[in-house]
Amino acid sequence: MTRQKRTSTTLETAISRASGMRSIDSMLNYGHGLNIVDYEARIQNLRDRLTSYNDLLSQLDNTAEELNSLERDLRTYSEKMLLSTAARYGKTSTQYMKAGGTIRKTSKTPKRATTPKSTLPTPEPIPTTALSAAMN
Repeated sequence: MTRQKRTSTTLETAISRASGMRSIDSMLNYGHGLNIVDYEARIQNLRDRLTSYNDLLSQLDNTAEELNSLERDLRTYSEKMLLSTAARYGKTSTQYMKAGGTIRKTSKTPKRATTPKSTLPTPEPIPTTALSAAMN
C-alpha cells in the first residue's frame, strides 16, 4: 500500500497570491524585506522540499515492497527447509524439533459430556375445563 503524497494548501494559496501580486507590479517591494522576489523564492523553496519529501515517500514505498518480497521469499524457503528436515528425519524426531517443528499430539482429547440445555421442569398443561371456568 502506497503512502499518500503530501500536498500543501499554503503553497497553493501562496502561488495564487504571488500571481496576483506579480500582475500588480513585477518588482513589487513593500520594504522591510517584503518583496515579490523573496516571496517567490520562499514559494519555490517549499515546492522543492515538498517534491523532495514526496520522492522520498516513493522510495520508501519501493523499499517496503522489496522488504515484503524478501520476507515472503524467506518464509517460503524456511518452510521448505523444515519440510525437508521432516522428510529426512521424520516429524516425530528430535532433529525436526531442533529445526523448529512441533510434534502433533497423537492422542485425541476426550469429548465432553453434553449437559441438558435446561434444568427447569416443564410446566404442566392447564386443563381446558379449568380455563373456561376461570374466564366466566
